[in-house]
Amino acid sequence: MAIDYYKVLNISRQASVEEIKKMYRQLALKYHPDRNSNPGASIKFNEITEAYVVLSNEISREEFDRNGTNYTSNSTFSFSAINKDLAQKIFTQVFVTTCNRKSDLIDDLIDLGMKVGKRRASTGDTTFKPPLPSKRQIIQDPPIYKDLRVTLEEIKSGCTKKMKITKTVLNPDHITSRKVEKILKIDVKPGSKEGTTITFPKEGDEKRGVIPADIVFVLKDNPHELYQRDLDNNLIYTIKINLRRALIGDTTYEIPTLSGDRKLHFNSGGRVIKPKFTKTFPGEGLPHPEQDGKFGNLLLTFDIIFPDQFNSEQKDLLKTVLS
Repeated sequence: MAIDYYKVLNISRQASVEEIKKMYRQLALKYHPDRNSNPGASIKFNEITEAYVVLSNEISREEFDRNGTNYTSNSTFSFSAINKDLAQKIFTQVFVTTCNRKSDLIDDLIDLGMKVGKRRASTGDTTFKPPLPSKRQIIQDPPIYKDLRVTLEEIKSGCTKKMKITKTVLNPDHITSRKVEKILKIDVKPGSKEGTTITFPKEGDEKRGVIPADIVFVLKDNPHELYQRDLDNNLIYTIKINLRRALIGDTTYEIPTLSGDRKLHFNSGGRVIKPKFTKTFPGEGLPHPEQDGKFGNLLLTFDIIFPDQFNSEQKDLLKTVLS
């Protein structure tokens, strides 16, 4: 039997997607089995639903327009292929769920493996077939970036961090969804640099017709009370000293190591400590992530505190000493 989906929905062949949806809403409400007790209402409701499914999608609508009355005998299933349960799901989707994507419900059905299947007239087969390849490009949600805070001690030895995420997953019907919690184990290699990214593919929210986003953790150093590290995995330790100590240079300074198990020492031997002076302790920094057995250095720097001003007597003394 030749089926004209445009006539089923009482619309013109030039009808827009919004007009198709509007007529589906009107007719679906009129013939919904819960609202219409007529014996033929349920069959009519299924017919209206099938017409909406075919015409609301650009791909299947083009195929229908191209094949005309031969569409139902060669390319699609009969009205009985839309059963009561499926018709009700589509009805609920249109009336209850907000669909943000332009492609609307039929695209969701394609993603669910429920695209209109082919019917074979010779066998009268009205069951759904495997989905035909979709012409539309399936996109992936953009990556979700999360900071992963680590201490310098964790960077030195390497560590495993456990991060709990909450995400949306689709239920088996691929229409409804639920929230679940998941623990992601993140291996941080010794010496990993700040800004290093660790990616968990497709661990974002599940949505119909969209590839879940990747979750990307970005390493961030926690501020340390003693050290900073530079781009070469050197540890920088800064001591504040007054101008007198800088000029006399006879003090022995004690520098703790990151592990805390021993101390390093420095004495300038009477030499003046100048601004930007740096003492290097080789191999006392953080490991290099891609060079086994190689470590950065510990760099000792000084923050020299200068007086705000001198009185006349002090100035005279300085002139004498520094002349």
